[in-house]
Amino acid sequence: MPLSGVAEGSLTSLQKANKKTQSIMAKIAAGHRLNSAMDDAAGMAVSINLDAELRSLHQAGNNTVQAISVMRTAEGGMATIGDSLMRMSELSVMAGSSTYSDSQRAMIQTEIDGLSQQIDQVAGGTEYNGRPLLDGSSGQLTFQVGTGNTPADQIEFETPDLSAATLGIDGGSVATPAAAGSLNDAVHAAMDTLHTMRADVGAKMNVAETAANGLATAMENTAVSLSQIRDLDMASASTEKASGIIQLKMGIALTAQGSDIQSSLVEKLLG
Repeated sequence: MPLSGVAEGSLTSLQKANKKTQSIMAKIAAGHRLNSAMDDAAGMAVSINLDAELRSLHQAGNNTVQAISVMRTAEGGMATIGDSLMRMSELSVMAGSSTYSDSQRAMIQTEIDGLSQQIDQVAGGTEYNGRPLLDGSSGQLTFQVGTGNTPADQIEFETPDLSAATLGIDGGSVATPAAAGSLNDAVHAAMDTLHTMRADVGAKMNVAETAANGLATAMENTAVSLSQIRDLDMASASTEKASGIIQLKMGIALTAQGSDIQSSLVEKLLG
């Protein structure tokens, strides 16, 4: 049976109320105010940009943590090499005295040779993710710690070569007091080189930690901005949902009373 003009108007209002209620229920289910450009085209564009920026910041944060881990690993290896150099210095000073016999010097030499080998082992074995950090073979490492493409967004670490040969202590002898004195000079020069490199690593670690703190603040601020634009006010949405359901039920009742709408149509609208 055809619907009257009044009934048609009621049905149109009912359909609008139903569509509005379904929309708010979809938003509640997703937890977002913006589920499509239809909700707010400008807001959707801004939220997409903020979401991309947040993801980039998060990845830069991961890179920064990785950079700090690399620096700490390298610094730990340097500390071990430093301990070996200090022992070599102690032994070379000991051998600088003429009171030691040839057999005693031979024992000192054996320990010095062992320390030299240990330095090479540490230099070659200090790695991060399979990449050597102290034998010079990895060259320069670059860490992206920002979301831009400027020098401030990157930290560069030139991996040093701390092998005994490069440090100038490989093959050092304590066969005579004079030789022991020469070795001691070489060991102190190596220690100066090591201290300079450790200072450089420490400075870069400070830069990386500062970058990490800055990224954490940026991520927090970006997340807040994104939430304000995209996230749904659940209290307001729940109130709107309840209001929409009431209006929907009232519309169904009025439409049903004003026409001969089949019950199946009413049930469909309710669904």
